[in-house]
Amino acid sequence: NFYCLGTRESLEGSQATGNPLTEDEILLYQTRRHQIYVHSKMMIVDDDVALIGTANINQRSMDGCRDSEIMMTSWQPDHLTTEESIAKGDIHAFRLHIWASITGQMNEAFRNPRSPECVNAMNKIADQNWQKYIAKKILLT
Repeated sequence: NFYCLGTRESLEGSQATGNPLTEDEILLYQTRRHQIYVHSKMMIVDDDVALIGTANINQRSMDGCRDSEIMMTSWQPDHLTTEESIAKGDIHAFRLHIWASITGQMNEAFRNPRSPECVNAMNKIADQNWQKYIAKKILLT
């Protein structure tokens, strides 16, 4: 899914070398987009807990005896998700800020990420971004 778009490069600013050979390379050459590799070091769980740091979420990084890593965990026990309501603490606000930065918009549906409205809104954003990504017309914004 494409929830955020990489910037297009212009023909003049291209650093591409050689001729595109594969179907993916041809599409990337035509659209002037870069593939995006996401190496996330942040996890927000149910707007209750946020983990941010250099550690990967795996045994090697979390062991404490192997790699040098740092991790910050935030938890607000007074603002937890319940059956009746969603969390509304600083972690919730932080997620809303992150989603607004990634998607380029504030959407009321984002307040409740488990709602069908939120899922539909995010999928619509992903589809719109995919259409921009594969479009022949270059949009520099």
